Amino acid sequence: PAAGGGVPTCRWKHTAGEAAMLLLAAPLLLLGAHDGPAWQGSPQADGLYAAYNQLAAFSQQCQLPIKTPQIVVVGQQTDGKSALIEALMGFQFNHVGGGTKTRRPIALQMQYRAECEEPRCFLFEGGRERQVGLQELKAYIEAENSRLEAEGAFEAEELIVRMDYKYCPNLSIIDTPGLLDFDSAAQSTAPSAATNARAVRELVVAQMSAAERVILCVEETRCWQSSAVRQLVGEVDPTFGRTVVVSTKLDTKLAQLSGTSDLLHFLAARPLRESHPRLLGGPFFTSVPSGRVGSSPLHGFATDGEYQDALARTEHANLEYLREVAAPAADAATQPGARSAVGISRLRRFLEDLLRERYLMSLTSIIGQLQAARERTSQQMAQADELLEELAPSRLRGLCSKYVSLFMERYDLTIAGTVATDTAPIGQTLAQERAEAGALCSDAALG
Repeated sequence: PAAGGGVPTCRWKHTAGEAAMLLLAAPLLLLGAHDGPAWQGSPQADGLYAAYNQLAAFSQQCQLPIKTPQIVVVGQQTDGKSALIEALMGFQFNHVGGGTKTRRPIALQMQYRAECEEPRCFLFEGGRERQVGLQELKAYIEAENSRLEAEGAFEAEELIVRMDYKYCPNLSIIDTPGLLDFDSAAQSTAPSAATNARAVRELVVAQMSAAERVILCVEETRCWQSSAVRQLVGEVDPTFGRTVVVSTKLDTKLAQLSGTSDLLHFLAARPLRESHPRLLGGPFFTSVPSGRVGSSPLHGFATDGEYQDALARTEHANLEYLREVAAPAADAATQPGARSAVGISRLRRFLEDLLRERYLMSLTSIIGQLQAARERTSQQMAQADELLEELAPSRLRGLCSKYVSLFMERYDLTIAGTVATDTAPIGQTLAQERAEAGALCSDAALG
């Protein structure tokens, strides 16, 4: 309650308006923005991304169905989804490794912050956002995955994490559990294998189904004719008009595709383009260096900086190899606006530009949703005001006095009794009395 016994106000009435104003101002913030190095992000667009991040938090806190553009990452469990996301972010945080590690979708709200020399992480838990250290975040994610693994379950509710970092892109990404091979699961001796495969499939399909979401289809394959992941994506997005395809582990394929013609055929991805002429983006070709960041000799990198340097070296090595072995393919892949691209940095820039475009396109509908939500809240507050007025002390005393007076009046009439009876509702005719008396009445008449 407000001070002085006033009516409490709903926080959403103010936050919705603030978010709407931020979104209205976002196009102005983008005027004059230029494309800097992809690794540096787009600091001129901070207002736009901050507004959408706040909006996502508000919709969670107030349980409002506000639909904002996001990127959903899907792929099989060994295709390197989580490692790809870490490469896009510039630091490692996730629970990766063999088998099914991710058992709950992780919604990552990343934002470029030039002042953040180290990743600054915020975890949304129990309806509130709290700042956590990177190690604490890692431990939390591992504990959640271990809990669900012990239960043999997958959870559909997203684990929401916001991250600020000088090497982060401006992206909102949802990492989903890795798809399981249903045929292999059906043949497995483990009784839960088929059940798990079906549960993951349903969870991933639900995440992809929202029309405002972009699907990042991650696969480790050399076959462009078909793949299990693309087949599932096609059930949700038949035209692939909101799907971006990424082929991971390019360094491995370069070693496998020794012939120039095979390499050119793979990079051209003609079967994919012919099958899906409306493909939103890709295919992109990426490589992520092996190893984790840590202090022990078993870790590949001592710091995030070493990991970032390794990412850059890997991308440079792949491009140099392509220039030497398949120069035409390399040139086509590196030209601005080309549908094919090699390297994490190119994928990163493409996704940033794509999401920024989607954000701007969604401004009108988002603001309309905000205004509708605010109107609904205002109506609810007006109804609450009326209810509170009914519960005012003076009003309650008057109602109590009226009830007591009415009760005493009826009590006095009951004690005094009356001979004035309305026979219409309670009286009976002679025939009705005899009918209800039954055999007893008949015997008495005969006797």
